[in-house]
Amino acid sequence: MAPLNVVKLGPLGEGTFGTVFKAKRATDGRVVAVKQVHLGNTADGIPAAIIREIALLGELSHDHVIQLFDSDYRQPFDNVYLTFEYHGTDLRKYIRAIPREKYSFLMPMKTIQNLMRQLVQGLEYCHARSYLHRDLKPQNLLIANGQLKLADFGLSRGGAPPLRPYTREVITLWYRAPEILLGASHYSVGADVWSIGCIFAELVNREPLFPGDSELGELFLIFRMLGTPSDLKWPGVSLLKHWKSVFPSWDGVQLRETLPQMGDEGIDLLTQMLKYSPQHRISCTDALKHPFFKVKI
Repeated sequence: MAPLNVVKLGPLGEGTFGTVFKAKRATDGRVVAVKQVHLGNTADGIPAAIIREIALLGELSHDHVIQLFDSDYRQPFDNVYLTFEYHGTDLRKYIRAIPREKYSFLMPMKTIQNLMRQLVQGLEYCHARSYLHRDLKPQNLLIANGQLKLADFGLSRGGAPPLRPYTREVITLWYRAPEILLGASHYSVGADVWSIGCIFAELVNREPLFPGDSELGELFLIFRMLGTPSDLKWPGVSLLKHWKSVFPSWDGVQLRETLPQMGDEGIDLLTQMLKYSPQHRISCTDALKHPFFKVKI
Protein backbone atom coordinates (compact mmCIF):
# COMPACT_ATOMS: atom_id res chain seq x y z
CA MET A 1 0.00 0.00 0.00
CA ALA A 2 0.96 3.65 -0.41
CA PRO A 3 -0.52 7.01 0.59
CA LEU A 4 -3.40 8.10 -1.59
CA ASN A 5 -1.51 11.07 -3.04
CA VAL A 6 1.64 9.33 -4.32
CA VAL A 7 2.60 6.77 -6.94
CA LYS A 8 5.15 4.24 -5.71
CA LEU A 9 8.32 4.05 -7.85
CA GLY A 10 10.57 1.60 -6.03
CA PRO A 11 12.29 0.68 -2.75
CA LEU A 12 15.01 2.81 -1.14
CA GLY A 13 15.82 0.80 1.97
CA GLU A 14 14.77 -0.71 5.28
CA GLY A 15 14.61 1.14 8.56
CA THR A 16 14.00 0.37 12.23
CA PHE A 17 10.26 0.91 11.91
CA GLY A 18 9.56 -0.13 8.33
CA THR A 19 10.51 0.52 4.74
CA VAL A 20 11.38 3.61 2.71
CA PHE A 21 10.39 3.88 -0.93
CA LYS A 22 10.73 6.39 -3.73
CA ALA A 23 7.47 7.84 -5.01
CA LYS A 24 5.97 10.59 -7.15
CA ARG A 25 3.35 12.98 -5.83
CA ALA A 26 0.16 12.86 -7.85
CA THR A 27 -0.50 16.56 -7.26
CA ASP A 28 2.65 18.00 -8.85
CA GLY A 29 4.80 15.08 -10.03
CA ARG A 30 7.53 15.81 -7.47
CA VAL A 31 9.72 12.85 -6.52
CA VAL A 32 9.62 12.20 -2.78
CA ALA A 33 10.75 9.61 -0.23
CA VAL A 34 8.05 7.87 1.78
CA LYS A 35 8.72 6.09 5.09
CA GLN A 36 6.14 3.37 5.60
CA VAL A 37 5.83 2.43 9.28
CA HIS A 38 4.28 -1.00 9.82
CA LEU A 39 2.06 -1.03 12.90
CA GLY A 40 0.74 -4.56 12.44
CA ASN A 41 -1.75 -5.64 15.07
CA THR A 42 0.04 -3.98 17.95
CA ALA A 43 -2.11 -2.36 20.60
CA ASP A 44 0.61 0.17 21.31
CA GLY A 45 -0.34 2.42 18.41
CA ILE A 46 2.15 4.61 16.58
CA PRO A 47 5.72 4.23 17.94
CA ALA A 48 6.85 7.14 20.11
CA ALA A 49 9.86 7.71 17.85
CA ILE A 50 7.57 8.33 14.86
CA ILE A 51 5.33 10.72 16.81
CA ARG A 52 8.46 12.52 18.00
CA GLU A 53 9.87 12.77 14.48
CA ILE A 54 6.61 14.19 13.10
CA ALA A 55 6.33 16.75 15.91
CA LEU A 56 9.96 17.81 15.80
CA LEU A 57 10.24 18.19 12.03
CA GLY A 58 7.06 20.24 12.11
CA GLU A 59 9.03 22.80 14.14
CA LEU A 60 12.27 22.77 12.15
CA SER A 61 12.93 24.51 8.85
CA HIS A 62 16.50 24.78 7.62
CA ASP A 63 18.46 24.22 4.43
CA HIS A 64 20.36 21.35 6.07
CA VAL A 65 17.49 19.60 7.87
CA ILE A 66 15.27 17.19 5.93
CA GLN A 67 11.78 18.52 5.19
CA LEU A 68 8.71 16.49 6.15
CA PHE A 69 5.91 17.23 3.69
CA ASP A 70 3.10 15.10 5.06
CA SER A 71 2.10 12.33 7.46
CA ASP A 72 -0.78 9.96 6.70
CA TYR A 73 -2.44 7.41 8.96
CA ARG A 74 -5.45 5.47 7.74
CA GLN A 75 -7.44 2.59 9.13
CA PRO A 76 -7.64 -0.33 8.50
CA PHE A 77 -4.22 -0.54 6.82
CA ASP A 78 -2.25 -0.29 10.09
CA ASN A 79 0.47 1.82 8.48
CA VAL A 80 1.77 5.34 8.95
CA TYR A 81 3.30 7.10 5.95
CA LEU A 82 5.75 9.98 6.28
CA THR A 83 6.48 11.85 3.04
CA PHE A 84 9.87 13.58 2.89
CA GLU A 85 11.79 15.50 0.28
CA TYR A 86 13.84 13.05 -1.80
CA HIS A 87 17.63 12.99 -1.75
CA GLY A 88 19.54 10.65 -4.02
CA THR A 89 21.99 9.08 -1.59
CA ASP A 90 23.32 9.12 1.95
CA LEU A 91 26.80 10.06 3.13
CA ARG A 92 27.86 6.46 3.72
CA LYS A 93 27.09 5.50 0.11
CA TYR A 94 28.61 8.77 -1.09
CA ILE A 95 31.91 8.03 0.67
CA ARG A 96 32.10 4.49 -0.62
CA ALA A 97 31.23 5.47 -4.19
CA ILE A 98 34.55 7.30 -4.64
CA PRO A 99 37.09 4.98 -6.31
CA ARG A 100 40.09 4.48 -4.07
CA GLU A 101 42.53 5.25 -6.86
CA LYS A 102 40.85 8.51 -7.91
CA TYR A 103 42.32 10.72 -5.19
CA SER A 104 45.52 10.30 -3.25
CA PHE A 105 43.56 11.11 -0.08
CA LEU A 106 40.26 9.54 -1.18
CA MET A 107 38.11 12.68 -1.23
CA PRO A 108 39.13 16.28 -2.04
CA MET A 109 39.54 18.31 1.15
CA LYS A 110 37.48 21.08 -0.42
CA THR A 111 34.55 18.65 -0.67
CA ILE A 112 35.08 17.55 2.92
CA GLN A 113 35.20 21.16 4.06
CA ASN A 114 31.91 21.89 2.26
CA LEU A 115 30.12 18.81 3.64
CA MET A 116 31.33 19.46 7.18
CA ARG A 117 30.21 23.09 7.02
CA GLN A 118 26.71 22.01 6.03
CA LEU A 119 26.60 19.33 8.72
CA VAL A 120 27.68 21.74 11.45
CA GLN A 121 25.28 24.43 10.23
CA GLY A 122 22.33 22.02 10.37
CA LEU A 123 23.29 20.81 13.83
CA GLU A 124 23.89 24.36 15.10
CA TYR A 125 20.32 25.17 14.06
CA CYS A 126 18.97 22.17 16.01
CA HIS A 127 21.08 22.91 19.10
CA ALA A 128 20.00 26.56 19.08
CA ARG A 129 16.45 25.25 19.46
CA SER A 130 17.48 22.91 22.27
CA TYR A 131 17.25 19.68 20.26
CA LEU A 132 19.77 16.87 20.34
CA HIS A 133 19.81 14.64 17.27
CA ARG A 134 21.24 11.60 19.13
CA ASP A 135 21.75 9.43 16.06
CA LEU A 136 24.23 11.18 13.81
CA LYS A 137 25.97 8.79 11.43
CA PRO A 138 26.69 8.82 7.68
CA GLN A 139 23.55 6.79 6.90
CA ASN A 140 21.39 9.54 8.45
CA LEU A 141 22.94 12.34 6.39
CA LEU A 142 21.36 12.66 2.96
CA ILE A 143 22.99 14.25 -0.10
CA ALA A 144 21.66 15.54 -3.40
CA ASN A 145 23.55 17.83 -5.79
CA GLY A 146 26.17 18.56 -3.14
CA GLN A 147 23.61 19.60 -0.52
CA LEU A 148 23.64 17.74 2.80
CA LYS A 149 20.57 17.27 5.02
CA LEU A 150 20.24 15.88 8.55
CA ALA A 151 17.61 13.13 8.58
CA ASP A 152 16.05 10.48 10.86
CA PHE A 153 15.07 12.42 13.97
CA GLY A 154 13.35 9.50 15.70
CA LEU A 155 15.79 9.55 18.65
CA SER A 156 15.92 13.33 19.00
CA ARG A 157 15.16 15.05 22.30
CA GLY A 158 15.20 18.46 23.88
CA GLY A 159 18.58 18.71 25.50
CA ALA A 160 20.03 22.07 26.51
CA PRO A 161 20.44 21.90 29.40
CA PRO A 162 19.59 18.28 30.30
CA LEU A 163 16.87 18.45 32.95
CA ARG A 164 16.21 14.73 33.34
CA PRO A 165 18.07 11.46 32.81
CA TYR A 166 18.24 10.22 29.21
CA THR A 167 18.43 6.69 27.89
CA ARG A 168 21.84 5.33 26.91
CA GLU A 169 20.27 3.39 24.03
CA VAL A 170 21.09 6.11 21.52
CA ILE A 171 23.60 6.80 18.78
CA THR A 172 25.03 3.97 16.70
CA LEU A 173 27.99 2.46 18.57
CA TRP A 174 30.77 3.75 16.31
CA TYR A 175 29.62 7.36 16.78
CA ARG A 176 28.64 7.17 20.47
CA ALA A 177 30.31 9.59 22.88
CA PRO A 178 32.44 8.15 25.71
CA GLU A 179 30.30 9.70 28.46
CA ILE A 180 27.33 7.64 27.20
CA LEU A 181 29.46 4.51 26.88
CA LEU A 182 30.60 5.02 30.47
CA GLY A 183 27.04 5.24 31.75
CA ALA A 184 26.25 8.94 31.99
CA SER A 185 22.49 9.47 32.14
CA HIS A 186 22.74 13.23 31.74
CA TYR A 187 24.36 14.47 28.56
CA SER A 188 23.86 17.34 26.18
CA VAL A 189 24.94 18.79 22.84
CA GLY A 190 28.50 17.53 23.28
CA ALA A 191 27.29 14.01 22.45
CA ASP A 192 26.26 15.18 18.97
CA VAL A 193 29.56 17.04 18.53
CA TRP A 194 31.48 13.83 19.28
CA SER A 195 29.47 12.09 16.55
CA ILE A 196 30.29 14.72 13.94
CA GLY A 197 33.96 14.48 14.91
CA CYS A 198 33.82 10.76 14.12
CA ILE A 199 32.07 11.54 10.81
CA PHE A 200 34.73 14.17 10.00
CA ALA A 201 37.50 11.59 10.37
CA GLU A 202 35.53 9.07 8.29
CA LEU A 203 35.15 11.58 5.46
CA VAL A 204 38.93 11.97 5.38
CA ASN A 205 39.93 8.36 5.91
CA ARG A 206 36.91 6.67 4.30
CA GLU A 207 36.75 4.20 7.18
CA PRO A 208 35.08 4.60 10.60
CA LEU A 209 37.42 6.01 13.23
CA PHE A 210 36.23 3.78 16.09
CA PRO A 211 34.58 0.63 14.62
CA GLY A 212 34.02 -1.21 17.91
CA ASP A 213 32.14 -4.51 18.11
CA SER A 214 30.84 -3.93 21.65
CA GLU A 215 30.60 -1.06 24.13
CA LEU A 216 33.82 -2.14 25.85
CA GLY A 217 35.53 -2.65 22.52
CA GLU A 218 34.42 0.81 21.44
CA LEU A 219 35.81 2.37 24.61
CA PHE A 220 39.14 0.60 24.19
CA LEU A 221 39.49 1.80 20.58
CA ILE A 222 38.89 5.35 21.80
CA PHE A 223 41.37 4.94 24.67
CA ARG A 224 44.04 3.50 22.38
CA MET A 225 43.82 6.49 20.05
CA LEU A 226 43.16 9.34 22.49
CA GLY A 227 44.79 7.92 25.60
CA THR A 228 43.01 6.43 28.61
CA PRO A 229 41.23 9.29 30.39
CA SER A 230 41.81 10.29 33.99
CA ASP A 231 40.22 12.77 36.37
CA LEU A 232 42.98 15.16 35.36
CA LYS A 233 42.07 14.95 31.66
CA TRP A 234 38.36 14.57 32.29
CA PRO A 235 37.21 15.73 35.72
CA GLY A 236 34.68 13.32 37.21
CA VAL A 237 35.28 10.44 34.81
CA SER A 238 36.05 8.06 37.68
CA LEU A 239 32.56 8.71 39.09
CA LEU A 240 30.76 7.50 35.97
CA LYS A 241 28.78 4.29 36.40
CA HIS A 242 30.84 2.07 34.11
CA TRP A 243 34.30 3.46 34.84
CA LYS A 244 36.78 0.82 36.03
CA SER A 245 40.06 1.60 37.72
CA VAL A 246 41.47 -1.54 36.05
CA PHE A 247 40.99 -0.19 32.51
CA PRO A 248 44.26 -0.55 30.55
CA SER A 249 46.38 2.58 30.47
CA TRP A 250 47.18 3.80 26.95
CA ASP A 251 49.07 6.97 26.10
CA GLY A 252 47.26 7.52 22.83
CA VAL A 253 48.64 8.53 19.45
CA GLN A 254 48.92 11.78 17.54
CA LEU A 255 45.83 12.26 15.37
CA ARG A 256 47.98 13.76 12.63
CA GLU A 257 49.79 10.41 12.42
CA THR A 258 46.47 8.68 11.75
CA LEU A 259 45.06 11.41 9.48
CA PRO A 260 48.08 13.21 7.99
CA GLN A 261 46.07 14.50 5.03
CA MET A 262 43.80 16.55 7.28
CA GLY A 263 46.21 19.45 7.72
CA ASP A 264 46.87 21.45 10.89
CA GLU A 265 43.52 23.25 10.87
CA GLY A 266 41.56 20.03 10.34
CA ILE A 267 43.45 18.20 13.09
CA ASP A 268 42.85 21.07 15.49
CA LEU A 269 39.10 21.11 14.78
CA LEU A 270 38.86 17.32 15.12
CA THR A 271 40.80 17.44 18.41
CA GLN A 272 38.34 19.98 19.79
CA MET A 273 35.38 17.84 18.72
CA LEU A 274 36.85 14.72 20.34
CA LYS A 275 37.76 16.15 23.73
CA TYR A 276 36.91 13.74 26.51
CA SER A 277 35.13 16.27 28.72
CA PRO A 278 31.80 17.10 27.01
CA GLN A 279 31.87 20.60 28.50
CA HIS A 280 35.17 21.28 26.76
CA ARG A 281 34.13 20.09 23.29
CA ILE A 282 33.77 22.85 20.77
CA SER A 283 30.21 24.06 20.12
CA CYS A 284 28.76 24.10 16.62
CA THR A 285 28.69 27.90 16.69
CA ASP A 286 32.40 28.08 17.54
CA ALA A 287 33.24 25.30 15.11
CA LEU A 288 31.85 27.37 12.22
CA LYS A 289 34.31 30.13 13.18
CA HIS A 290 37.25 27.70 13.18
CA PRO A 291 40.12 28.37 10.73
CA PHE A 292 39.41 25.01 9.02
CA PHE A 293 36.37 26.57 7.38
CA LYS A 294 38.25 29.72 6.40
CA VAL A 295 41.31 28.19 4.78
CA LYS A 296 41.25 28.03 0.98
CA ILE A 297 41.81 24.47 -0.21
